[in-house]
Amino acid sequence: MNLLRIFCLTVLILALASCGGPSATTTANKNTSYEFKRLCLAVGAQDNRISRDQFMTVAKDKEAAGQLFDACDVNRTGYITENEVASNSVYFESLKAQVHMFQTPRP
Repeated sequence: MNLLRIFCLTVLILALASCGGPSATTTANKNTSYEFKRLCLAVGAQDNRISRDQFMTVAKDKEAAGQLFDACDVNRTGYITENEVASNSVYFESLKAQVHMFQTPRP
């Protein structure tokens, strides 16, 4: 009987954990959009895309930043767009870490 309860509880927890709603995706997209716009402002990009030169100018670790930019520039255009960073949140977090503005707390 106890084993059956444990099994049912496990199934219930797994079922609830796998339930995701569109609100989580929408929130993540809104945050990515907002953070990308902040990153554009920090590097001086005016057209919602960041050039390699703009990013390298403000990057803390130039070698790591160059490799990171190349990894994010999926289309190999020399620019990073919001769509490119939204497809890989780990790279996006690393991009932000290279820019000093994102190391300071928000007011």
